[in-house]
Amino acid sequence: MKRFSIILIIFISPLLLLAQKKPNKAKMGKITQAEWDLNEVPFEKDAPAVVLFDKAFTEFKYNGGNGDLEYYVKRHVRIKVLNKEGYDKANVSIPYFVSAGGVKESITGLKGMTHNIENGEKISVKLKKDDIFTEEGGGGWKYRKFALPKVKEGSIIEYEYRFSSDYISKLDNWYFQTDIPTLYSEWRFGEGSPLEFGTRFVKPEYVKSGAVKNMVYAENLPSINEEPFGPYLKDHTCQITFNLRGYYSSSGKFNPLDMTYKTFNENQLKNPLMTQHLEKDNKALEPIIENHMGGSTDLEKVQSLFEYVRTNVTWNEVMDAYPDRKIEKVLKEKNGTSAEINMLLSALLRQAGFKAYPILCSTRDNGTPNQIVPKTWAFNSMICQVIVGDKEYLIDASSPVLPFGLLRSDNRNGKGWKLDALAKGWVDLKENAVEKRISQVKMKWEDGQFKGNIKAKHTAYGAVGLLVKKYSQKDSDSNDFLLESINESWNASSPTLKVDDKTLNCSSTLQISHTPEEEEMIYLDANVIPLFEENPFTEESRTLPVDLPYGMDERIVTFIDIPEGYAVESMPESKNFILQGKAGKLIYSVKEFNGQVQINLSFKINQLNFTVEEYPALREFIQLAIETTEQVVVFKKNQ
Repeated sequence: MKRFSIILIIFISPLLLLAQKKPNKAKMGKITQAEWDLNEVPFEKDAPAVVLFDKAFTEFKYNGGNGDLEYYVKRHVRIKVLNKEGYDKANVSIPYFVSAGGVKESITGLKGMTHNIENGEKISVKLKKDDIFTEEGGGGWKYRKFALPKVKEGSIIEYEYRFSSDYISKLDNWYFQTDIPTLYSEWRFGEGSPLEFGTRFVKPEYVKSGAVKNMVYAENLPSINEEPFGPYLKDHTCQITFNLRGYYSSSGKFNPLDMTYKTFNENQLKNPLMTQHLEKDNKALEPIIENHMGGSTDLEKVQSLFEYVRTNVTWNEVMDAYPDRKIEKVLKEKNGTSAEINMLLSALLRQAGFKAYPILCSTRDNGTPNQIVPKTWAFNSMICQVIVGDKEYLIDASSPVLPFGLLRSDNRNGKGWKLDALAKGWVDLKENAVEKRISQVKMKWEDGQFKGNIKAKHTAYGAVGLLVKKYSQKDSDSNDFLLESINESWNASSPTLKVDDKTLNCSSTLQISHTPEEEEMIYLDANVIPLFEENPFTEESRTLPVDLPYGMDERIVTFIDIPEGYAVESMPESKNFILQGKAGKLIYSVKEFNGQVQINLSFKINQLNFTVEEYPALREFIQLAIETTEQVVVFKKNQ
């Protein structure tokens, strides 16, 4: 790392000027009586464990060995285990990153202790060095792992360590909030750094400034946990984030780093690996265009080139936003990361005369990029945008199953950055995303049972879901995964799946049968294809907004022949429901006509994001849909 020539600078940050508090001075092994006496968390009484405190002190220093600037974090964590469900807090994993010839991080000075009261005596057991180990995580990631000993209900566990990193432009976020309640969390920054960082708070209402310089803390934080169809959890966790604003020279002059997306875009375009799509007359691409660009329309030509890349270059299962190799090498070795494959696709389309651009994305498990302050590590995936006529298409050739125009659900996360000198900017990654299926169910009464079939057409993400399942199973010839969507009260068999080679849309068929108890009354569960196995939203309220990867469009038409010798005694009631703002709609129509019971179901969810305030209405809408479609048709034997 480059050594900066100044030795003193004050950290400037918009800290909140609220209640003042001195740093927590707790030392390893010094347990207070209040900590021993704590048996439950007043504001979260069912919590399995509680963070008594989590404090960190961060400072920049010059490495005495090589003179490079590094930053260090001294951290001390203390947790009270309240019941057996909190035992897992004794299993600790601390991540750090080491890359060949690049970033070097380390964990040192690791100590741990478990404190118990046994027969009225306070006993502490230290973590043994032999019980600490390092696990390789792949891609440069490593983990220091250990399990604190002798943990039981009422135990107090604690550990401390020193984290160091020479990746000085990336100061890790500090999370005040965790999956268990936190009584106190503190972050302090030391003086003497030549770097200046700006800060941003998530949930600033919890955060206060301390009585000493560059200290913030938070108290009495509730737990935050994953919720069904929630966004990236850490984006909504109380935290402080950092962005490098500039540095001071030896003369004391401040040198700002203009960290805007304009400069981010310019910097990326200076990287030859990021501008391969801009190169003209690449000889490696000419034979592909000449031999594999088929079709008579522009769209067909684009699709043919997409299909060539998708089927001839294998994804190596590395998701990345930045290519590491030239496209000639990717073509030669016939494999690549998501960035390398889609960079190749962009270059191929541009050389063929089309407008194509790489799009930098962040997957759902990487969080949503900050659209104000750019950070290179905020992106971890790349796709491609191509414009044909007046229509824009988002495509990803790194998946062996994704059709033209559809993305992995993980990539449908907020907005992506279009990399280009003129057309740069944000691109909506979730627009017009829908899971679609149209089904026809026919059944008639034969030999004391209902028999029939289901024919369905699956398009958009409805087809993607099936293709992913088929691709991931061991037996590629089996279609048994199609049986998973059928009501358990029905026997389903003989599944077939046909895939359109051009569109990858799917059509499926199934044979079904059901044997009711043949008495005076036949109670038939006509809900052969349930909309949901159960309502994914069970809680009355939630902490996180709902973030669906795509919408839902389900249409099911059911024809039931009335059994000979029977008449319809009762049918489900026809109902219509509309979710507020036309975010969703249910049409359920039931009628008797021409010797049949006909049921028409149309269910749609058009909106992908729901606020915490909108959540109850969404939950109720889905529950009404489930209850409406779970009705039975009753046939009565003629007298």
